[in-house]
Amino acid sequence: MDDSFARHWQLNPEIAFLNHGSFGATPTVVLRRLRELQDQMEYDPIQFLAPERDLEPKLDAVRQRVADLVHAPVSDIAFVRNATDGVNAVVRSFPFEPDDELVVTNHGYNACSNAARYAIERCGGALVMAEVPFPLADPQEIVDAVTRRFSACTRLLLVDHITSPTGILFPIKELVQAAHDRGIRVLVDGAHAPGSIDVRIRELGCDYYTANHHKWLCGPKVSGFLYVRPEHQHKVLPTVISHAANRPRPHRSQFLASFDWTGTYDPCPLLALPTALDFLSQLRPGGWAEHLASNRA
Repeated sequence: MDDSFARHWQLNPEIAFLNHGSFGATPTVVLRRLRELQDQMEYDPIQFLAPERDLEPKLDAVRQRVADLVHAPVSDIAFVRNATDGVNAVVRSFPFEPDDELVVTNHGYNACSNAARYAIERCGGALVMAEVPFPLADPQEIVDAVTRRFSACTRLLLVDHITSPTGILFPIKELVQAAHDRGIRVLVDGAHAPGSIDVRIRELGCDYYTANHHKWLCGPKVSGFLYVRPEHQHKVLPTVISHAANRPRPHRSQFLASFDWTGTYDPCPLLALPTALDFLSQLRPGGWAEHLASNRA
């Protein structure tokens, strides 16, 4: 890392940190903000953590920043621990029936493929693997490889936006269109996308999209988001069921209330995310656009 950039992180200077994609690394200024928030939480836990007091408006402010970043309606964005958590929430809530099929690809993240297998097989269905070639001559090869595995039994496609093991940018818009033409819903694992590319969820048209804040957005660990289209929200539950299941919050959708509170947790990594976004937008002279271009270079 360039010395002018390295000074902003606390990474071991004796190590060339190349595997940012696994856990990310958080800039010092963001860690400082995280600890400030944690001090506030410990000073007055009830005021800070109770949803009906300070927590909901603070979460909503971060939610707006995330929605603006990924070009999605703010009411469709819930918070999760990470993209694996988001994938689990969707596939374990999905109304699979016996003989249904869930399609994944050989470029998918193992943890998410495992979650998909568990969810479909417990309902008497089958996980179907689409073998996408590598290397690729044309993105259409991806679409062709995936759609060849569709059948009359396919209910859901789980696909990476940027693949974890191979770093391929999948043509999500084309895959979504092909799936929707056949009545198949699409869940996008966008773990590596925000901060790497300009994510525009409205334009992608997918049913579900989940991603991390701690990777290319350099937010504190752990935090991420889950986008769900409005018509599916009433069927998607967090992986931990808590008070909102029978205590709806006034002026708040059941979807947001359920995901906002899944038992006592530390919301400070989420609340520190705006500091990370501000930091990245100011890191290079060209702002956010130059940051994205640099990460793709």
